[in-house]
Amino acid sequence: MQITLENETGKARGRLVLRTGQFIRVGRKLPADLTGNEDAFMSSLHFLIECKADCCRISDMDSRNGTFLNGARITDAVLRDGDVISAGQTRFRVHIQVEEGAEAPKVGSPDFTGVLGEGTLDLHREPKDLREILSSQPGEHLYALLDAAQDDRVLELLRESKEQYQSLYEGQQGEELANFAPYLVELPKDSSLLSALIEEGWGKSWGIYLTGREPFPEIRKHFRRFLLVRNPEGQESYFRFYDPRVLGIFLLAFNAEESTQFFGSVSSFCMEGEQPSTLLQFVGTANGAKQKVVSLNEGSMPMGLPLMV
Repeated sequence: MQITLENETGKARGRLVLRTGQFIRVGRKLPADLTGNEDAFMSSLHFLIECKADCCRISDMDSRNGTFLNGARITDAVLRDGDVISAGQTRFRVHIQVEEGAEAPKVGSPDFTGVLGEGTLDLHREPKDLREILSSQPGEHLYALLDAAQDDRVLELLRESKEQYQSLYEGQQGEELANFAPYLVELPKDSSLLSALIEEGWGKSWGIYLTGREPFPEIRKHFRRFLLVRNPEGQESYFRFYDPRVLGIFLLAFNAEESTQFFGSVSSFCMEGEQPSTLLQFVGTANGAKQKVVSLNEGSMPMGLPLMV
C-alpha cells in the first residue's frame, strides 16, 4: 500500500509518499518529522500517519486545536482515498494506491518539495548510515545509556573520552556497582566516542541511544526513576531497560499512559535489532510507542558483523 499526502495550502505546497511500514509525525516544529513554522495554529506534534499493509491510519497527537478528517474532528481513524485532513490552517489531500509497483518520488527530485517545507524526513533513501542516523538529529541532544556489565571496554571507552558521563547509581551503591552500572553519556555530533561505540559495541547489546530536549542532569534524573520496579507481590527488582533486548519489547507492551511516563521529554529511542544490520527507532505518540525499522548500509557496519540476508 502507498499513501500520498498532498499539501494544498501554506507557503510550501508539495507531496509526500509513504509506503507500507512507514509512519510520519506532522507538526509545527521539532521533534515532528515534518514541520511548518508558518502555521501558528498547528501544534508542535499535531498528527501521525501510519501506513500498514491493509490500511493507513491517522492519529491525533493531543493537538491543541484538533485534527479534522473531512470536517469532523477525530482522535483516530482509517484514511481513504480522497480524504481531506485539516490541522491548524493547513489542509492535506490523501491519495491511496493499493496496487504494487508505483514508484514514489525521491527527496530532492523535482516531484518532491516536502509537505510543509522545513524539516522534511527522507523516507526513501535506504539503506542508511548508522552514524548519520544517530548524530544528525536536528535541535536535539544525543545520549547513550550504556551497560558496563556487558563488557569491560564500556568503562574504558568512557574514561578515555572527553564526553560527560555518569552512572545512574549514586552513593555507596554507585561505588560498589561502578563496574556493573548503567551509564548515561552525552554524545555531541562530532563525538569520537560515538564512532568507537559503533565500531566496538554495535550488535553486542552494550546499550541504547536516545534523543531528548532536556540537558544531561534532567535526563539522568528521569531515568533513575525506572531503575527499580515492583512486582504484584510487592518485591522490588532491577529493571534493565537500557538493554536493547529488553527495551524494545517493553516499549511496544506499554499502554499509552505508561509510554508517556517512560518517554518523558525523550523524542526517540534507537537500538540494534535482532540482526545488527537493522536499527529500531521508537517514537512516542498519544497512543503509545511506534516502531520504525531502518536497514543499515554495509559501509556503516562495524567490521566483522554479519549483514541481514
